[in-house]
Amino acid sequence: MGFLAELQRRRVIRVGAAYLIVAWLVLQVVNNIAQPLSLPPWTARLVIVLLGVGLVVALAVAWAFELTPEGLKRAEPLPDGGRPSRPAATDVVLAVAVVALLGVSVVQIARPRALSAPAATSPSGAALSIAVLPFADMSPEGDQEYFSDGLSEELLNTLSRIPVLRVAGRTSSFAFKGRETDLRDIGAELGVAHILEGSVRKSGDRLRITAQLINAADGYHLWSQTYERRLDDVFAVQEEIARPVADALSITLGVDGSPGAATARTADVEVYDLYLRGLDFMRNATGPRDFIRAADAFRGVLAFDPMFARAYAVLASTFVPVVVLFPERAAQTTTELEEDVARALASVPDAPEAHFANAILQFQRRNWREAEAAFARAGGYGAAVDTIPYPAVLQLTLGRARRAAEALSILARNDPLAPDATTWLQQALTIAGLRDEAEAEYRRATTLARVAPPTEHMALMRAWNGGDDALIRERFDRYIRTQTVTLPLDAQVREVYDDPVRALELVREAAARPEMQDATRQVLIAIYAGHYGDPDLVVTALRRALRDRNGLLHHALWFPDMVAARRTGAFKALVRDLGLVDYWRAAGDWGDFCRPLGADDFECR
Repeated sequence: MGFLAELQRRRVIRVGAAYLIVAWLVLQVVNNIAQPLSLPPWTARLVIVLLGVGLVVALAVAWAFELTPEGLKRAEPLPDGGRPSRPAATDVVLAVAVVALLGVSVVQIARPRALSAPAATSPSGAALSIAVLPFADMSPEGDQEYFSDGLSEELLNTLSRIPVLRVAGRTSSFAFKGRETDLRDIGAELGVAHILEGSVRKSGDRLRITAQLINAADGYHLWSQTYERRLDDVFAVQEEIARPVADALSITLGVDGSPGAATARTADVEVYDLYLRGLDFMRNATGPRDFIRAADAFRGVLAFDPMFARAYAVLASTFVPVVVLFPERAAQTTTELEEDVARALASVPDAPEAHFANAILQFQRRNWREAEAAFARAGGYGAAVDTIPYPAVLQLTLGRARRAAEALSILARNDPLAPDATTWLQQALTIAGLRDEAEAEYRRATTLARVAPPTEHMALMRAWNGGDDALIRERFDRYIRTQTVTLPLDAQVREVYDDPVRALELVREAAARPEMQDATRQVLIAIYAGHYGDPDLVVTALRRALRDRNGLLHHALWFPDMVAARRTGAFKALVRDLGLVDYWRAAGDWGDFCRPLGADDFECR
């Protein structure tokens, strides 16, 4: 008699099938109660191990013993020549049930992989991507939005530490705040395969945080969890959320999803709350003074906790808005930044945030080598705290337009809805002479919620050089319409743009007016003067514009309309005075527009 027949006679197969059905039901119950009861992640694995051990024991007992009317007796083998009984109806039903449950289990296990398969095999690597949407504030008073926004940003920063994961930029993710948008549309617009969303309920010192990881292709939930914590556990819960999200991505995509080392942060909940309020002032500024309020909040944070490295970085990022919007405070603000950076480098010398703050200061001082080295030591940290792409702007300032365009293209891909990203990319592409690429990015940018004025000015420059009158008029009108500050000179030049003599007269008259002496307006004078053929006025206006050391304006040296001015001795003297020639010689890299002539001379084009 065969072994299988003996298994059937001793009812081992029946016991095994019945056990598997019960075990499957137990696992379904465990999986469904794990989240509501906040059971630890290893609970299901433990149950599976115990059920596996129980299966072995049940099969062994079924083989060794049989249940008879007289009780449990040791099973005896069938005598030679005996015939086994035919399978009972119960055995058939159990076998069919086991096969059906196995099929259901296969579908459950394979479904996340099947949903992600198209993205995972995409050449663009889109499967290794995620967007963190701002968590909803579900607090009783509805007054904790700054806290929920801050938590979302912390999670975004934590996930950004996963080397293989592309995380959509904060500006793009937060663009959907308060909007009822289908998650599939969000995934398509941001170019990500996964979305993390959730809610925060803060009441007193208690937190209830819900997080969900979703497949953006079809809205299927890959993972979700609810956390009940005290407020002083907020730092730990950020890692608790990021870790299973990374694990879920690792399992689904087959990648290593371990976040890198966390950056230093405060251990004081009240200090952290003040930090989040400062972020709220800075991120949602409705007026110039909100940036000063943000800076005051960050300095308050550092007064309590000078080791909180992240506060130094965001404090430094308020520098440019304050200087630009309050030029009368430029000297005072610069002195404050110098003191802040000195304290950062003394308190947290190894933190990338300290080097990011130092890089902004060195940029302001025109210490080009020191700024470049500081940005390198900061790594990519600046992208997490500031919308201004400082490292790329530095490369643009140094005359390396193509290199800057490459970096900005990556930034715009990761943060596709960020106006600042597209603005700087269009400027870099235009300066680099990549007209078609700049036009393509301009067309994409016009679909965004808002487009910054420099974007329109770059588009106008390209139209000027193309000679299409209808396009020039259209873009001139759009440029004037989108200006934050309306300048009479723009409208005046618009009326006579095709009369170079009259247009240049208007520009020269404007250049001497007291109200036109600030840096931004002098750059505008230089652009018009370059276009209408007055290279001397170009250099004069650029000198006036750059005397206040506004680091975000130096790239105007390389605008297309400055070509004639760059061939003059006055321009060569200007770039010497800016320290660029010394930097180029020391670095051995002169960029795209200038080159050395022997040991002491150079030329620009």
